[in-house]
Amino acid sequence: MYTHQVNYSKRFVSGPFAGRLYHDHIRFTNRKDAVAFARNTDKVFKACSGFSDYRIEDAQVINLADFA
Repeated sequence: MYTHQVNYSKRFVSGPFAGRLYHDHIRFTNRKDAVAFARNTDKVFKACSGFSDYRIEDAQVINLADFA
């Protein structure tokens, strides 16, 4: 069961979407993993399709139990 969610923005740094901002979220089963993901703002991620790399911006950890 998911307990935490990270809302974040992807800033594309290469490829056809370079410079664009996209909002997304990902869910986690514990706070530790959610916080670890949210702290990766300096890391460049490879897009699943392999076309555009991106960085994480504006990451917010949300406790899903607060909305139950």
